[in-house]
Amino acid sequence: MKAEIEAIALPPGYRMEWGGEYYDEHKAVSDIMKQLPKALLIMVIILVAMFNGFTQPAIILATIPLAATGATFSLLLFDKPFGFMALIGAITLMGMIIKNGIVLMDQIELERCQGRDLADAIKVATLNRTMAISMGALTTALGMIPLLSDLLFDQMAATIVGGLAAATVLSLFVMPALYRLAYQEKAPVVTHHVEAGEH
Repeated sequence: MKAEIEAIALPPGYRMEWGGEYYDEHKAVSDIMKQLPKALLIMVIILVAMFNGFTQPAIILATIPLAATGATFSLLLFDKPFGFMALIGAITLMGMIIKNGIVLMDQIELERCQGRDLADAIKVATLNRTMAISMGALTTALGMIPLLSDLLFDQMAATIVGGLAAATVLSLFVMPALYRLAYQEKAPVVTHHVEAGEH
C-alpha cells in the first residue's frame, strides 16, 4: 500500500510525506530499539551477579529465541502484522521467559547444593518446577486471549500467547539439556602404557 501511494504522480510544487500515526509509530519503535541494548546489558549484568558466573545466564538467554517461533506462528495464525504493539509484546515476553528460566535454574542449583548428582538434580528440579512454570504461563496466556479481538492490543496479545506457549514447552526440554551439556563431567581418558619387552 505504501509503495502504491508513493508511486502517485503529483503536480509540480506538491510533495508527499508520511506523518500522523504512521510517523509516531515508527518514531516510537526507533526510540525503543535505541534503548533496547542498554536494557539487555543491564539484564545480563543482573543475571551474572545473581548466579555469580556467565554459564547459567547464557543458558537462560539461549531460550529466548524459542519464543520467536511461537510468536511468529501466532501472528500468522491470527493474521496480525508485526507492529509497535507486537514489539511491546515481544519485550514483555522476553521478561517472562527470563523469569521462568531463573526459577528453573535456581532450582537446579539448589538441588545440586543439596548433594544430588548432575542428572538427578536436573530431573528433580525440572519435575518440581514444571507445574509452577506451566500454570504461570497458562494463566498469562488465558488473560491475553480477550485482547486478541481488541484493535489496540491484538498484536501484543498474539505475540505473548504464541511466544509464551512455545517458549514454555520448549524451554523445559532445552534448558535442562543445555545445562547438562555445560556441566557434565568428562569421562577420564584411559591410556595403556606399553612397557619395554611387553607384547
